[in-house]
This record gives sequence, structure tokens and C-alpha cells, in this order.
Amino acid sequence: MLAERAGVRAVAVTHFGGNTPDPAQVTRLTAEIDAQYKGPVTFANDLDRF
Repeated sequence: MLAERAGVRAVAVTHFGGNTPDPAQVTRLTAEIDAQYKGPVTFANDLDRF
């Protein structure tokens, strides 16, 4: 994963289809990301600021 190679400290997922991720989608995407990136992952909501 690019984030792992780039040495980022955290990943914020901002575009994941649909308006708001459902729990099953978050679980699936988290598992996919965790398989390649070991840092913290946040799923952004509308108007979140980082």
C-alpha cells in the first residue's frame, strides 16, 4: 500500500461509495486496509476536519 511505503502516520478514508459507510462496508474495508497498512485508519464523515 502506498501509505505504508510513504511512511504516513495515519490514513483517513474519504471516498468509499455511497453517502455514509454501513457497518459491514467499514468492516470489509478495514480488513482490506489492515492487511497492507498497520497504522491508524479513520473513516471520514461529511464536514470532518483533520
